[in-house]
Amino acid sequence: MAQSDDVVERILDPNPATAQRPFGEHYPWIYTFTGEDVVEVTSWNSAASVRLRIAGRVHGAPGKIVPFSATHTPATDRTATTTVITMPAGELLNAIVYAETGSPQAGQTFVRVSVRRGQGGAFERLGILIQGQVTANTARSFPGSVIQSPLEVEPYLRTIQGTTPAAGSFVSETVPTGVRWELLTFNYTHATGNLAANRTPFMQATSPSLTIFISTHPNTIPAFAIYNFTWAPNLPSQHDTNEGLSRSPIPQRVVLPSASTIFASARGILSSDQFSNVSYTVREWLDI
Repeated sequence: MAQSDDVVERILDPNPATAQRPFGEHYPWIYTFTGEDVVEVTSWNSAASVRLRIAGRVHGAPGKIVPFSATHTPATDRTATTTVITMPAGELLNAIVYAETGSPQAGQTFVRVSVRRGQGGAFERLGILIQGQVTANTARSFPGSVIQSPLEVEPYLRTIQGTTPAAGSFVSETVPTGVRWELLTFNYTHATGNLAANRTPFMQATSPSLTIFISTHPNTIPAFAIYNFTWAPNLPSQHDTNEGLSRSPIPQRVVLPSASTIFASARGILSSDQFSNVSYTVREWLDI
């Protein structure tokens, strides 16, 4: 059969707004700014001296690329801080957020960049551009970066110098607001007074009023002695009376929510007993 001269071949391009893309990638021009909408930047942070830069490009008039840029300074106490950016008119091509100053490490700085309508107290979020952690050497971008939860990113490894209690009191450390801790190690010194009595060391965690675990050392310590204690998962119990060294295990994967309390003490402590040199290491997630 002869081919008809009326046949015209056409190549149909996919609709960019509905075409399939790899997981986590988006077409940048699905967001068009006409004046009603703004970009909202919200951060949660525990690092000092951090300032974020948010920048990108908008396709304005035909053939005209309009850049935009703004700064955002997070709080250092893990509370939410928000900055609103007025956008130039046009289709969003790309955006990036990175640490312009400071040296945040993994798990310390989390940022959400969203599109919202309204700049006052009454507003509505319409979409998420960027959501994830930012470090001193890694940025988040749109398009390209997947949307992250703060609990799925690498936690911050924090070593803390604890508070020395008064004589006769026990060690007490509290998980701050806005985080979760996984307890890795807990260390302290226990100096007993000269009043004759044996003390039985123990550790306990509550959340905030229910007991999560109690670990008791199998040995006692006598009066007028100084022992350095280490508690950690998988440690075999050890009690060296010559060197004054003692270690004992705690449960694995002890994850403590905000307001949980870690106690270290001993049954039978007296008013002359003193705890000191408190330090511990935790993995810290921003819990927002």
